[in-house]
Amino acid sequence: MIRSASHFFSKNIIFLFVVLSMFFAFVPLLNTPTALGANGTDDLGANGTGNQSFEIKNPLRVDSITEFLVAVIEIILIFATPIIVIYIMYAGFLFVTANGEPDQLEKARNALMFAIIGGVIILGVFLIIEIIQNTLVDIRRDT
Repeated sequence: MIRSASHFFSKNIIFLFVVLSMFFAFVPLLNTPTALGANGTDDLGANGTGNQSFEIKNPLRVDSITEFLVAVIEIILIFATPIIVIYIMYAGFLFVTANGEPDQLEKARNALMFAIIGGVIILGVFLIIEIIQNTLVDIRRDT
């Protein structure tokens, strides 16, 4: 069976998106030095005397797991929102070019349904994490 060019193209675009998003998602988080001494030098000290005291700075700029999850979901939202919009536009294109053919209409309906379901899942995860984070902040404030 010969696969269509659009199937090949969409699989490669999805793979490229996943790889690039995994690569670029955490680049801003790795921008700070991780091991500096108390005086701002490395662990050898300014004169190379072997000062062994150092502190590890948090490179993630978050203080809790929930803040980290919110940051990851916000990055995913930045990338996923335009992709969802483009996929909905693609489903509209499929509807227009279906010409009343039942199998093409089914393909267009599925594309639209999957785009909407994917968007709802991503926004739902963001909403759940925000609720958990706000609940934990309120619990910490009360104690």
